[in-house]
Amino acid sequence: MSLPDCVVCDGRRFNDERGIPFCERCEPLFAAHVVSMQTDPKTGEALAVCPCGWTSRHPWSKQGRQDRDETVVEHWRSVPRGRP
Repeated sequence: MSLPDCVVCDGRRFNDERGIPFCERCEPLFAAHVVSMQTDPKTGEALAVCPCGWTSRHPWSKQGRQDRDETVVEHWRSVPRGRP
């Protein structure tokens, strides 16, 4: 089953054997840069954290979630290709 284009490379995505959206070109990047959502213990804001050290803080709101999602995609796009 084909899905909308990948948010990082604009390539085609497909469901893997578990039914999870998959982009073959970006899979190494996603595996190395798994961004987790946490609560900042100092400010209480939503905190996106990547193992590479990148972080981004946003308020817990609809607009904050949209901004956070955009920022995570920007982070993934900023990672040099061939070097997850």
